[in-house]
Amino acid sequence: NFLLRFSSSDAPDIISTRYWQNPSSGGVYTPIIELSSIFFSLLVAATWKMGSFFYFSMFLMLNITANATFSSFRLRNKGFTSPSLRRFRSHMTSVRATELLENEAMNGLEIERVSDGESKKVKDLLSGKKRVVAAFFTQWGDFDSFEMAQRMIPYIEKLKEKDVDVFAVGIGTMDGAKEFSELTGFPSSMLYVDSDADSYKTLGFAPGFGRRGIDQPSKWWNSDPVLSTTEEWSPYAKLLLMCAGIGSPGTLQEVFRGYLGDRDAPEISKRFPKVLPEAMTNLFGVLGEGYQRPFELATVRLVNMGNILTRWDKLTPEDKQLILQRGGALVVEDGKVLYSHKDEGILGYADVDKLMEIALDSQQKADAVSSSM
Repeated sequence: NFLLRFSSSDAPDIISTRYWQNPSSGGVYTPIIELSSIFFSLLVAATWKMGSFFYFSMFLMLNITANATFSSFRLRNKGFTSPSLRRFRSHMTSVRATELLENEAMNGLEIERVSDGESKKVKDLLSGKKRVVAAFFTQWGDFDSFEMAQRMIPYIEKLKEKDVDVFAVGIGTMDGAKEFSELTGFPSSMLYVDSDADSYKTLGFAPGFGRRGIDQPSKWWNSDPVLSTTEEWSPYAKLLLMCAGIGSPGTLQEVFRGYLGDRDAPEISKRFPKVLPEAMTNLFGVLGEGYQRPFELATVRLVNMGNILTRWDKLTPEDKQLILQRGGALVVEDGKVLYSHKDEGILGYADVDKLMEIALDSQQKADAVSSSM
C-alpha cells in the first residue's frame, strides 16, 4: 500500500495535513479511498484464511485498485470530474468498402442469431444501402457487454423509426447469449453469437493483456517478451491485471468515475432505465439533480456484477482466454464506415450517445466524416 502511495507524484501532498483538509486538492475524498483500502485489506486476509482463492483474488484486485488511484490521477472535488477521467477516444473515419466489407477475410465469417439460431454472414449484415449500427460486445459475462446493451436499449425504437438497422454480437455460447438477453432485455432477434471471436480478430479489436491480435498496434502488454512470459498464465490472472488497469488503458479512471460521479453525464435513470429500482434511484436525489451522482454508476455495476458472478459458467465462453478479448462498434452506410470504435481496455466500450447521434443524424453522410477525435 505504501509503495503505491509513494509512487504517486502527489506523495508529498498526501502526507501533508493540508491535503486532507483542503477540498480543492481532492483531499476531501482521501478518507473514502483509505477506508476502502482498509476494508478490502481485511477481506483479502479473511478470504485467504478461508482458502477461497476466487474471492481472495477479487478482493485483492479491489484493494490494488483503491490504492493505485493515487498513481493514476489526482482526485478532484469540483464537479466530481476532470478531463483525465474521460474513458474513451472514439475514432470516426471514412473507410471505403474495399478496406472493410471487401476484405477477403470477411467472406467466411458467420455468426448465429440468438432468436432462431440462423447463421448470417457478418459481411451481409454490414452491407447494403441502409445505415447499420453494429455493436461488438465483449463476452456475455463482462461489465462492458451488460452496460453497453443497457445503454443501447432506450435507442432501439428511435433507430427503427429512422429505418436504421441495429445488431449486436457477443462472445460465448448460445445458452449464455439467451441468458444475457433475458438479464439485460436486449432483443434476441438483434443479438448474435460469435463463439470463437473470429469476427473480432478480423476486425482488429484488441485481444487483451498477454494475447496476440491480428493487425494490432504494438503495445507493451502484447509484446513478444510479455507474450512469452505469460504464455502459461491463467486467463484469470491476466484479467485480474487488466481490472487493475495494467494493459487496460482507462479502466481505473472509469471505475472511480462510477464512484465519484460525473457532472458532464446525465442521471443514471436516463441512461440505464429500469436497471435500478426507482426507490434506489430516488435516494441519490439528496446529492442533486441533472447529473451522474456519486455512487450511481457504481451501484449499476454492483447489480450487474451480482448477475454475472452468479451465472459465470453459463455466461462466459468455453475458451476462457476469450474473457480478455475487447470489442468495438461501427456505423456503416452504403459500404462506408461513418464511425468506428475499438475498445482499448475494460470499461472502454464506445460512447453510446455519440454512436447513436451519428446513427440517427440523417444529414450525416459517409463522405463528410473524415476527421479523427
